[in-house]
Parts: sequence; C-alpha cells; structure tokens
Amino acid sequence: MVSFFVFFGVLAASADPSPTQLPVQKVGSAVFEVVVPKVDDTFIRYERTLPVEKLPYSVRNDHFISLGTAFAVAPNRFVSGAHVFALPTNSRGDEFYLRDQNGKTYLVSRVLKYSTDRDLIEFEVKQPPPTIQPLVFASAAVGDTVYVVGNALGEGISYRDGIVSSFTPEEIKNRWKFIRFSAAASPGNSGGPLVNAKGEVIGVVLRKNATENLNYAIPVSELSNVSDQKAEFVSRAITMTRGAERQLGDWSASFALPGTIFELEKESKKSLRQFVKKLWDSTNDLEDKRFPPASPKWRAYLRYPDLKTGISLVEYNTQNSKWFLSSIKMTYTTIDDEKYQNARFGTQEVVFLENAKKEKTKDLLSNPVRVMDRILKVVNLSRNFAGEKIRMLSLGKPKSLEEVKDGLQRTWKAWLWESAENQIDVRAYCLPTPSGALCLFSYNPLQDVFLSSEESIRRGLSYLLTSYVGTLEEWKDFLQMGSDLVPDAFRNVNVLKKQDVELQIAGHPVHFSRKDLTPESRMSIRMAYSPHVLLAQEVESVSITPIKDGTVYGVYSASEPLPDSSEDAKTHWENMLGKKKRFDGKPLINKGWTEISLLYDDEFVHHRIKQKFHAFCAVKSEKPDASYASDCNDFYSQVKIQK
Repeated sequence: MVSFFVFFGVLAASADPSPTQLPVQKVGSAVFEVVVPKVDDTFIRYERTLPVEKLPYSVRNDHFISLGTAFAVAPNRFVSGAHVFALPTNSRGDEFYLRDQNGKTYLVSRVLKYSTDRDLIEFEVKQPPPTIQPLVFASAAVGDTVYVVGNALGEGISYRDGIVSSFTPEEIKNRWKFIRFSAAASPGNSGGPLVNAKGEVIGVVLRKNATENLNYAIPVSELSNVSDQKAEFVSRAITMTRGAERQLGDWSASFALPGTIFELEKESKKSLRQFVKKLWDSTNDLEDKRFPPASPKWRAYLRYPDLKTGISLVEYNTQNSKWFLSSIKMTYTTIDDEKYQNARFGTQEVVFLENAKKEKTKDLLSNPVRVMDRILKVVNLSRNFAGEKIRMLSLGKPKSLEEVKDGLQRTWKAWLWESAENQIDVRAYCLPTPSGALCLFSYNPLQDVFLSSEESIRRGLSYLLTSYVGTLEEWKDFLQMGSDLVPDAFRNVNVLKKQDVELQIAGHPVHFSRKDLTPESRMSIRMAYSPHVLLAQEVESVSITPIKDGTVYGVYSASEPLPDSSEDAKTHWENMLGKKKRFDGKPLINKGWTEISLLYDDEFVHHRIKQKFHAFCAVKSEKPDASYASDCNDFYSQVKIQK
C-alpha cells in the first residue's frame, strides 16, 4: 500500500499543474464579460406584475445583459467570437461593453478584424483598463490539460478544466482543425479563451457539442488568417420557401476596416436584406408560374369563384392542382362591450376588430396603440419570465408604421413593434372596412426578423378575402376615407342618395332604390377576383337588409365558365341559361329561409366575357306572408343594370 501511494505521488508531480495551480489572477485580469445595457421596456403592460423577486439577485439588480466572453491579446486589443456580437442579426442595440471582474465597463469602439467564417472578432475599447496582462498565444496537443475561462451562464468569470480530446477538420475545406476538448462549456463561455495550465491561450471557445461534453474551440493562431483590411461575412444555405418552391443561396460580403459596430451592422444588414430579397424574388418568380395570376387553372377558377360570406382564404391543392376558397372559421367574442372575431391563419392570427359604438374605422386605425391593445385581448402573447408565462396587454407605441398595397391594390395599415428585452418582433397589418378593421397579426424572434416570413406575409395578403359589411352610415364614413384607403372597386359606390344605392358589379353600373332604407340599414358587398384583369378585385354581389332581421335584397353576377372550369361552374351556368332550379322564379326553401330569384334575360359582356345577372330577395321564414312575393317583384322592378 505504501509503494502504491508513493508511485501515485510521483505521477502527480510530473503531470500538468492542477486547477489550483493555474495562474488565476493573471488569466482573470485579461478575461471580460461582453455585455449590453438592458432596454427600458416599462411601456409594456402585463396582466400582472412581473415576479422580479424570483430572479437571481445578480440578474434583477444588473443593468446589463451578459452575452458572452472576450479576452485581451494586447493592451487595447481584445478577441471574442463573432457570433457573440451577432452582426448583422444583432437586435440588442449598437453599444457593446466589456465588463471586468470588478464590474467596471469599457465601451467597444473600433472593430479591427471580423470573420463570420472563422467566427472571430478583434476590437478595441474606449479608454482601456490601465493595467492589463494580455494572454500569450500557445499551441496544444491531444491529452493536454486545458481550462475554459469565461462568463458561464452569464454568472461571471469561472474556470473549468478538462483535456484536449482531438482535432477535428473544419467542415467546408479543411482549412483548420477545431480543438475538441472535454472541459465543460456553457452559454456565456462563447468567445472566451481556452488556456493551458500555464495560462496561455490556445483557442477561442465557440460552441458546445449538443449530445456530449466534447466542445469546440478554434485555434487562436487562426486570428492571423483573418484580414485586418476588411470584415468578411458568410452565411450558407439561406433558404426561402413559398408553396412548392424552395430556393437556397450562400451570402457573402465584405466591408472596409477598421470600423464601428454600428457601421458594420448597418452595412452588413443592408447587404443581407438585399440578398434575401433577391432570393425571395427568385422563389416568387418560380411559384408565380402556377400561382395567380398566371396559372390557366386559376383563370378558370375565377369564372366561378366559390365565394364565401365573411373572411376566406384562396388556397392551392398541390395534389390535384386545383384552387379552392376555404372559409376561415372565426370565433366571435365580446370583451368590454367591444366585438371581435379571430382565428388562426397558418402561423399568423386573423382578428376582426369591430368598431365600438360611435367609433369610425378611420379613428380606430389612426390609433395603433389602441389597435394592438384590442388585438392582445383575443391573442395571447406572453413573455417567459422567471419560469412563468406572463401575458402582455399592451406594447405601447409602434417602432414604425407604413401603408402597404397588396396585389389587389388594397391598402393595409402596417405597424411594427419591437421588444429587445423580450426579443420579439410584432407586426399588424390592418385592412379598413365599413364596420371595423381586418387585421393580420404575426410575431417572430427579433434576431431572425430580416429572414422572417415578412415578404411571404405581404404576398399572402392578396389571397385573404373579406366581405365588406356595415350600416349605410358606416359605408358613408368608409367611402370618405379617401382613395388611398378605399379599394378602387368601390370608387363608384354611392349610398343614401335619395335612398338610392349605386355601384358597379362585374364592371356594370347597377342602381336600385328602397324607400325603407335608413342610416341603420345594413349593406354587404362580396368581392371576387376579376376574371379579366390580372390579380385585381371587383364587386361580385351586393345585398341590403333595410330593417334588422328583415328581408334581404341582393344582386349577383356570374361569368361564363371555361373548358378548364369545374363541373359545378358549368352546371351553374347551364341552370342560369335554362332558368332551372333556383333560377326558375319559384320560391326556394333552404335551412329556414325562403328565397325567390329573378334571372335577367339580357346577356352582358365585359372584356369579351359573357355574364349573367340575377336578383334575389330572401326572408328568414319557410312560410312568408302574402306580401313577400309582391315585395320581391317591387324590388326587381327597381334594379337597373347598364350594359
């Protein structure tokens, strides 16, 4: 037993120094946290007070957010991982600081080297520490004892030991070999030094292995292969997907050095956005060959659109190459005497905000804070805080606002909210209607917003259809909002002009009168894609209810189908020509309603497309009184359709 312990002692004496022998003070003076100031988000309201007391003392009392680690290689030259600064996707602001172990901070000033390929950055700080011991470079071999020094888990500088396990070739061209090591590495260690037992730096810690404790560092010697003349950016396999089309591309760019973080971020973000837009355009060009308006089957579909009342979405079935219109099933809610409709729409949320009493759509959309506050009453947007999900009630004022034209030339109010503290990007696109606003709500991780589905969302607005419904008083206010916000299809709509209604349906002027029209009478206009103009919208039908829960009066149009049109479309057209079924002039009873339709004998032509019109009146009763038929005939006699 004695000889065993002596032998062990000899081995220990000849090995690398133990962790306690590492020159901690010397190494520690050269290692810093990379931090950014916390953002004031007191303007955000939550359903309850954030449980700040559940955060660790150091976190809740810290005025900074810790991102990673950096270390000194000269009196005013520092090295870290490029991904710690995350250009061009940085969403934490323009000011980065180094913080020493005493809590003193130093503002990062100029960038001297930057390479996303090698994931390295070298930079200066304003007013560097007066006394500093830069780390000395060294190399390593398999089996050497190494220490990860850095800001593990954002809790300050720590030291953890292990050994060099292997050297792994760089994946693309084997230009260098990564150091694989067994010392533990945690989020926050990124950019920190991997040192040997003497405190010499051999590598820069970059990432940890997802499945086992074999982590990655790039040899510090690779810093000499990073240009000091230009910052180099590379991002591989950027993917854009729309429908069945998928495009991949590699982005690369370079910018003159030295430069500030702000300058590099601005230039690189601009370049990347341009690249992403070009990739999106390429994807869209391919998809547009079968998407509206170029697809022949789409053109056939337009001749007999299966229109829905309310809100619906035009979709493409890739299995049978057919277009169809699906109703979006909305949930109806009343909160604080205000009415809502909402439903999931893919990865977004569709919300209809009905105007409050005596509120006009124009007034609602002039107040984006109120719009988002109302949306958040029916959409659950939460913040993860101290292990709890806390619902957000208000995001305050938007960061930006604009007006967006979709493919149908409808104008949407578009707002952007950003929360750096929550790291989310929130967008709302709202379409004005007489009775309120149809809004599309979406949010994305803030750092991914430049590659998010924003372009896809904007294009998708063209495939979201809605009926326009409101009282005649609401219609008057809506039509006075101006040509920028009112669709072109409504430019010829007039209401309450001597109790008349004038508008164009399928390109033809239509006029009718009702003596019982009042400001509270409701008018509904259903829209369709124009069959003769590429991706445009026109009025397909109008219906009016003069008295609440009373008889509904309306006028519809239909276009002659094409050979590629559906059998339903062809049958519908044949029934119209032959005055069969609902077009035979007899009462039709369906689901508690009685309807009488009148088919106009005249044949109309618009842009060489044959069209037919019919008027109808419907009452919610299977046994309407004797005056119903004569009342319908009186309405039919009032309808005037011009060729």
